[in-house]
Amino acid sequence: MPKTILISVILISILGSMFCSRNPNSFVRGDEVTIYFGQSVTFGPDKIKIKFDSLLIESRCPDNPLICCFWQGMAAIQLSLITQDGDTVRIVTAIEGLTQYPEEDSYPAVDTLGLSIELIKLDPYPRTEEIPPQSEYQAVLKIKPSIIDYHIDGHVLIIDADPIDLLRDNYAIDSAKIEDDILTLSVAYGGGCKTHYFFAYVHSFILKSNPPQMNLYLHHFGNDDLCEAYIHQKFRFDLTPLAEYYKGYDPDGGDLIIRLNEYWGDEPGMRDHITYSIR
Repeated sequence: MPKTILISVILISILGSMFCSRNPNSFVRGDEVTIYFGQSVTFGPDKIKIKFDSLLIESRCPDNPLICCFWQGMAAIQLSLITQDGDTVRIVTAIEGLTQYPEEDSYPAVDTLGLSIELIKLDPYPRTEEIPPQSEYQAVLKIKPSIIDYHIDGHVLIIDADPIDLLRDNYAIDSAKIEDDILTLSVAYGGGCKTHYFFAYVHSFILKSNPPQMNLYLHHFGNDDLCEAYIHQKFRFDLTPLAEYYKGYDPDGGDLIIRLNEYWGDEPGMRDHITYSIR
């Protein structure tokens, strides 16, 4: 075979593999990270590995003039963040529907491991009521150094996921109080040998009682800690995103009952409730 023909065959093969691949590589561009389902990227000077684990929710209103939605819906994904020493935390981050590329800070970021992580785009956007295969999804994340106030542990997120998708490791709630839009929870859990992470989520459904009620859950990730010490720890969560969400239901605000759910023995259950006065 002539050399020129051989070179042409090699070039065609390479270009074909580049443009016909159905499994593109995830990549980092500045402070934006694009991750395809099942893949991972390494981000930042601390070389934190970020993996797109699963699609938890896809209820975004389809981009279709023939479909009428009563609300915009949302999508949520689970990510794994793995440090160089093997410490792992799994987080859930969400995005609202009816928008392809929301403005910055339109949905609260998740803060952990010194990073602020926000889901700003999730493709493919649904065109019909049929959810695309999970393997086709790609997420665009905006990642910045966390500047969360030192006196809080995170923002509460509103999500319509099945609670069982958020509840991972057991925890009990000892006490709770709300002051200046900050929910302080005293939480108990087993462990003592590894780092434990807690994130607060409120289910989007509003129970139309008087006053209305909403359910709060904690996503507890304990790094498979097998130690048996019984730890008591306090966490502080900013409720401002919940207040903004509730005002879409009642612009005048008012009292909202937050049902505090704990997770022990593989079954979630309401432990207590607390009143949040939204003004």
